[in-house]
Amino acid sequence: MAKFWKSLLQPVHLDQELVRKHESDVEHLLPGVGAVFGIVIVVFAGWDFILEPEIAFDSLAIRSSAVLLASLIYLPQVRQRCPVLLRAGFMFSVLAIGVIVSELQSAHPSSVAGITACIATLSLVSIRIRTFVYMAAVPSIVFVVTALYRLPMLEAINALMMYLVGLVIALVVMLAARDFRRRASNLQQELVRISRHDSLTGVFNRGYVTELALREVELARRYSRPPAVAMRDTDHFK
Repeated sequence: MAKFWKSLLQPVHLDQELVRKHESDVEHLLPGVGAVFGIVIVVFAGWDFILEPEIAFDSLAIRSSAVLLASLIYLPQVRQRCPVLLRAGFMFSVLAIGVIVSELQSAHPSSVAGITACIATLSLVSIRIRTFVYMAAVPSIVFVVTALYRLPMLEAINALMMYLVGLVIALVVMLAARDFRRRASNLQQELVRISRHDSLTGVFNRGYVTELALREVELARRYSRPPAVAMRDTDHFK
């Protein structure tokens, strides 16, 4: 157990290829996750019509407005100009704030569970601790201010503790997932290196040299430039 926590908390250098792979995965998952997240947020407004009908329409309006505002990240202009993690952070912040405001306006302590559940999505879209902190900062400030303003003191303290537990769990899940992905990336890179290099000399093996040659021939054809080949005979190489 101590080794596990040490591996999570120790400073690590994230390979750029790992970061690019993560951003590519987020880009791929963002439309589906965002759509499901938005639908769930709006659908759960139906509970307000059962529990507290007097605030149901306000809650639905707040949730729907948050979903519509978050959907701006899918505009082509926004996708072209904004990095994927910035768009994911904006989507999370807007939807989380919408849930926080709509839930805490009822002053119902059990509603904090839904807010805490939103925090879990942070572990999907962040890979660095600073990214996690940036994404959680604004919703957390809104939650603290709203909870202290809307809830009685004891219920506010209980809500803040539940929220803090949700943040810690999401952070641990993010660190664990990052550690697993880093190990998998290192193993994949090692397998690629082994498959391309001769184990004795360290030079490229015949299969990879053939692959490089075919690539260079294709580039020569595409850009209409003559290829060149250099050959060297090394005596007593073995």
